[in-house]
Amino acid sequence: SAKIAYSKNFNNSFIKDFAKKQVLYDYAMSANGVIDVTKPLGTTLSGDPGTEYIGNEYAKTNSYQVNAQLNFDRTFGKHHVNALAVYEQYENNSVDFSAYRYNFPLFPTDQFFAASGDSKNWTNKGEETQDGRLSYIGRLNYEYADKYLFSASVRRDGSVKFAPAQRWGWFPSVAAGWKISEEDFFRNTEALHFVDLLKIRLSLATTGNDAIGGWQWQDQYNIQNSSYYLGTNGTANPRLAYGGIPNVDLTWEKSNSTNLGLDVRFLDNFSLTAELWRRHTYDILGTRILAIPAEFGASLPAVNYGVVNAKGFELELGYDNRIGKDFTFSIKGNVGLATNKVITKDVAAGAIPVDDPNGKSLNYMIGYQATGIY
Repeated sequence: SAKIAYSKNFNNSFIKDFAKKQVLYDYAMSANGVIDVTKPLGTTLSGDPGTEYIGNEYAKTNSYQVNAQLNFDRTFGKHHVNALAVYEQYENNSVDFSAYRYNFPLFPTDQFFAASGDSKNWTNKGEETQDGRLSYIGRLNYEYADKYLFSASVRRDGSVKFAPAQRWGWFPSVAAGWKISEEDFFRNTEALHFVDLLKIRLSLATTGNDAIGGWQWQDQYNIQNSSYYLGTNGTANPRLAYGGIPNVDLTWEKSNSTNLGLDVRFLDNFSLTAELWRRHTYDILGTRILAIPAEFGASLPAVNYGVVNAKGFELELGYDNRIGKDFTFSIKGNVGLATNKVITKDVAAGAIPVDDPNGKSLNYMIGYQATGIY
């Protein structure tokens, strides 16, 4: 069989910000400490916002994704084979623009005409972004006698966020399962007849992540309006500044995952799923902290060097049943625990242990221990 799908997405947003100071009233206090509203002392303007303003923000995103798929599925006696090939293409373009004016000469209202006409009280900014990805995916599933299950897949992904030589990555995975409840020795054991399904499974997979910032492999030059070169006529001119050293070797952040699972269905209506997993993430993009002389004149680029390990488990217990012919219901409860640990991340020379992230979780917090109130 063959299948093709095309998805188009338009997203337009408009945000209007208007902030003005509020009039605050101050009253005298009566002898018993109650506000006396018959004795106003005066008014003042609120301190928030510090400066009154009006602003508009526009954003537009235009993206699409196309998937073409070929599928083969056939049963040969006790053998069941399913194969899948997928082509996937994605592109995204986005534009955003914002403009703000601060201070109102006469009265604050949510219109630009009432705001300051002095360009010193204006701010505006805008940007355009592009993204694109191309993927080739293949998968093979094999089952024998509905007892032994095997699956293997591979992805070939390319992202425009990386230099042409580092753009593509291979991401394979493999999984196997065994329905123990389908074995004769299990079915012939009377003490296990209350178990309808007992299945164990194991999977190994490598995945890639390109959401680590794009275009850092290219030289960049930025206009600096805060620094000037004074020409012979004494006029100020903006200058072109080097945006930093690129890294043409930037590539995909990768994760190797292992998952061991158990699926049980018993007493007709109960189900239990248990998962034990571990994930090793490497080639994480980060800035190295290395001592370089001031004469070097620049900062080092980010590189793929970080390593983080994570592990955890999940348990889910469910119950489903039927009342009459037309009413069915189900209920599930789950619990999970996940931890992670930084394995490799640069730390400044001479840093105290509390500032060293290695050996700690990604979101560990730094604070003081309270010894009391003086």
